[in-house]
Amino acid sequence: NNFSLVRDGDGNGVMNGSGNLVKKGTSTLTVNTGGTLTGTATIAGGLVYAGNNSFANLSGITITNNSTLDIGGGSFSSGKPVTISDAGFNGQGAIINSYGDYPTAAFQITLAGDATITGGPQRWDLVSGSVTGAHSLTVSGNGSYSMEWNSIAIAANVSNIVFSNGEFGMKYLDNAFQNPATVVTVASNAKFDFWNGGFNGSLYLMPGVQVNIFTG
Repeated sequence: NNFSLVRDGDGNGVMNGSGNLVKKGTSTLTVNTGGTLTGTATIAGGLVYAGNNSFANLSGITITNNSTLDIGGGSFSSGKPVTISDAGFNGQGAIINSYGDYPTAAFQITLAGDATITGGPQRWDLVSGSVTGAHSLTVSGNGSYSMEWNSIAIAANVSNIVFSNGEFGMKYLDNAFQNPATVVTVASNAKFDFWNGGFNGSLYLMPGVQVNIFTG
C-alpha cells in the first residue's frame, strides 16, 4: 500500500526530531508535512516524495536498492550528504523532481555504485555540490531543459559521467574536475549548454549532439 503523511486543514501535523527514517518496500511514501526532521533518511525500496521541504534539515540521505527520492520541488542549501546507487525505482533515477520550477540542491553526492539521477519530470539543478565515488553516474533528462550544474566539484575517483535524453547547462566548471581525464559523454541527440566560465573535463560527443556556448 502507498502511504501519505500530510498536514490537515488546520496546518497540524509535522515531522520533527533527531531520529532516523527508514523506508522499505516497493510502495510510495508521500511526506508533505514540513517540519524539522534532523536525523537521516534511508530509502531502501520504492519511492519517497519529500514535499513541502520535509527533508531540508536532514543530516544525510541514502538511496539504495533501486529506490527513488523525489525532492518534490524542495531546495537543499546546506551541502547535504547524499549517498546513491542504482537506477532508481522502475528505472526513473535515484533522485528526481516532479514538482516546481527548477529547485536547487547543494548535494554532496557519493556514488556507492553505478547510479542514475534524472532532471525530471521537472527540472532541478545541482549547485555548489560535489560528486565522488569510484563509479559511473548517468544523468538522464526529460527531453526539455533538464538540469544545470553550477560550481560543483568532481572527485578524481569518479569513473565517468554520461548525460542523456535532454538539455543540460554548465556554469563555472573551470576547476570542477580533480581528474580532467574523467570522461563526460553526451549521448546522441542531447544538448549541452555552456553559460559562464570554463570546463576542465574531457568531453566525448556522440553523433547528433548539439553544443551551445553562450557569452556575455
